[in-house]
Amino acid sequence: MEIDAAYKVSEGDFLQFEYFQFDLATIPGRHTEYSIQSQLPFQVHSETGDFTFIANYTYFDVSHYTQKIVPTGTYFNTTLEPNLYYTMQASQDDKATFALSMLEANAYDHSIYEVFVFDGDNFMEGNYIGRLPMIIMQTGFRSNSSSLTFLNLYRTPSTSYVFGNDWSKVRHLSQYKTWIIDPIRKTKGDVYNSDRKDEAYYTFFCDGCSSFYIESLKFDNSIVYDNTGYLEVSGMSPTQGLSPILNYTYSESFEATLPQLISSSIVTFHTHKCSVEFVLRVIAKSDWFSSTPDKKRRIFSPNLWNPEAEPNFDYTFSDPFKVFNFSIDLESIRLENDGDELDVQVGSDDGVTTLDKKYTKTTLSNVPIAGVGRYLHLTFTGSKTSEVTLNFEMDTPLEQSTVAPKTTTIASTTTTRESTTTTTEQVTSTSTSTSTSTSTSSSTSTSTQSPTESTTEMLTSSSEISTAPTISSTNPTEITTSIATTVSTPSTVPESSSTVTTSGSVSPTRLVSPSTSTTKSNKVLTFSNCVF
Repeated sequence: MEIDAAYKVSEGDFLQFEYFQFDLATIPGRHTEYSIQSQLPFQVHSETGDFTFIANYTYFDVSHYTQKIVPTGTYFNTTLEPNLYYTMQASQDDKATFALSMLEANAYDHSIYEVFVFDGDNFMEGNYIGRLPMIIMQTGFRSNSSSLTFLNLYRTPSTSYVFGNDWSKVRHLSQYKTWIIDPIRKTKGDVYNSDRKDEAYYTFFCDGCSSFYIESLKFDNSIVYDNTGYLEVSGMSPTQGLSPILNYTYSESFEATLPQLISSSIVTFHTHKCSVEFVLRVIAKSDWFSSTPDKKRRIFSPNLWNPEAEPNFDYTFSDPFKVFNFSIDLESIRLENDGDELDVQVGSDDGVTTLDKKYTKTTLSNVPIAGVGRYLHLTFTGSKTSEVTLNFEMDTPLEQSTVAPKTTTIASTTTTRESTTTTTEQVTSTSTSTSTSTSTSSSTSTSTQSPTESTTEMLTSSSEISTAPTISSTNPTEITTSIATTVSTPSTVPESSSTVTTSGSVSPTRLVSPSTSTTKSNKVLTFSNCVF
């Protein structure tokens, strides 16, 4: 029906079209409405009695509309596709029901009233039961037949979604809701039973996304019933009834495992005696793939989240500047068919590979493997009947060091009899070790040192060397090693070799001392970036 109320309208004048009332003072000129009833209620109300309008009606041809089957356990946008009507089909011998989710949670989507709902597998023969807003207000609504049909003749762009379920799978749930994930912004909220009952179920889904991430989870202490509270995460919806994959308990810490990749567009949260604050996000590149010390990751083949999904994956966890010890646990590997293959590789950018494992047509459970490198590469190619579940931890290995540049100042004394030379070399290295080895030297003679000396190494005249090591606790990322080197040179020999005594894993060194002068003198020699 086409209505033109541009002639004469007073405030308070309205039309009652089907079940909806239109304030004509707010209608900008010509307005078109649709109805699918065999009889159309049409009422006019005027506050002043002085109301002029024109209403025309015509029949709209829908014979060219074709059907699209949407099984329960899936979703669709309420705009629908052009020239199509959607039929939600329940499982055999079951009834269909649905929930409505709006992307703009704080704003009402008025376009949902444009959707007509029928009980039956088509709108030509099915029983018209009302427009969408009328249906969602009914508690415990379900179809009388095994299907519901949806028709939208307006096709106003909408951000609302219908999510269908089998009635038998949700009828006994004390609370069930659906939640659309924003593909651009973070999705935040709380999941809990608003009636303070033990259980609550929420199905999250993302239109146009193949995966998303659980960025953070936090139990709300004000609503936790007791320390037995937990959150379970399973793939798909209650209609599919998949077993839980992830479990987060109130009494255990799980921050090291987040973020967590969900390799599906649909997932269901189940809370038991608790309320959980969550943050979900959908991004092309995630920090989930970065290597971070003391972090844990859990990997699941996508067909565990959605049995209809391709099970393959190709993940690389890496850091271009750090080396990690990747401790991997092959929790559950089931490769049933020829061609199924799981590859696990740990290596570095220079081509060095410390772990390279290939698994084919096998079944494994809780098998530990490990490798040290800058990256972990996991690749799985398989059939839908094969499954992979594994986890790994990333730890910084102990033997990572950076030798700091050093400056050495040597004070030497030449005598007519004998001179003893002591070299103290200090090396600073970066490591996760927590011990410091220091070799101390005691001397009975006097050493000569430059007054401007500001270095960390010194060569002094000595008649006796003590090399007893001392172990002390220090910064866990720093090791200081002092190496004492003793050189004895008789004054009557122009050149002589010396025996070097070291404290630390340093190879023996030969030093040559040209002590040919018979006159006692003090000299200061400076060496930069020297290694003895």
